[in-house]
Amino acid sequence: MKRIFFIILILILAASAVFFFWRGEKIEFSNPSSNPTPSFSVSPTPLTILPESSNVPPNQKPAENIVIKFPIFNYHHLGPLPANADINRQAFTVAPEMLEEHLIYFRDHGYKIVPVSDLGDYFYTGQPLPPKAGALTFDDGYREHYKNAFPILKKYNAVATFFVPTGWISSSTKPDIMTWEELKEMSAAGMTIASHSISHPNLTKLSDEDLKKQLEESKKIIEEKIGQPCDFLAYPGGSYDARVIDAAKAAGYKSAVGIYKIIEQSPKYLFSVRRFHADDNLESVTDKLKDY
Repeated sequence: MKRIFFIILILILAASAVFFFWRGEKIEFSNPSSNPTPSFSVSPTPLTILPESSNVPPNQKPAENIVIKFPIFNYHHLGPLPANADINRQAFTVAPEMLEEHLIYFRDHGYKIVPVSDLGDYFYTGQPLPPKAGALTFDDGYREHYKNAFPILKKYNAVATFFVPTGWISSSTKPDIMTWEELKEMSAAGMTIASHSISHPNLTKLSDEDLKKQLEESKKIIEEKIGQPCDFLAYPGGSYDARVIDAAKAAGYKSAVGIYKIIEQSPKYLFSVRRFHADDNLESVTDKLKDY
């Protein structure tokens, strides 16, 4: 008898468990705060490569790990090569006629030269870039940029970003550097004037105080003299580290460029944007543009 009673008790308990489980699936919570927190399994986002960023819908901010092609060509000296030029000067000099050949090539092959800031705008907000977009930059503020590059850029309706060391401008020890008047004229014509520090030091070797001064004051001076925001920095000599990047962000820059011999860009590298030197030959730019 006891055995039969025990079996009946077990059956009653089992039926009760089934009933409560069935009821549990039907429960609706009237108080949102009492809802249990769901558990999600998140898969890593795969790396996306977009040869043409215009494929991204307008105003849709891209994912942090997106990669696009956006070549940035960098120039230093732009003029005739001096007879006594050393190896360094030879490597960093492009003839005005060669710059014109570069621009003709871009035009004839459908490349669109836009300000460097357009890349930042795309990464920050999703503002679309045209297909086959790229940018031109000029470092160090040489007067050759105003005398030789500026007329050619205007001739081909191209724009560029000029990174200048503010302490070199109007300095008696640097007579080959542009004046503020020349820089303002270029800015009014659509060129971007941006920071290359005050005195072009190796930023990684500076104290925290000097680093802060080089970045903050050069930005402030350009904004006062040009009357436009200075949101971009070029690391002098391409030298930077994590501390320099943190200082650039703290100074209020939106982006900074280094030197890399590739044309791929990503939001992850907004403070180490890739660009490469254009040499005094056409292949130095055409070789980088294969498959783009």
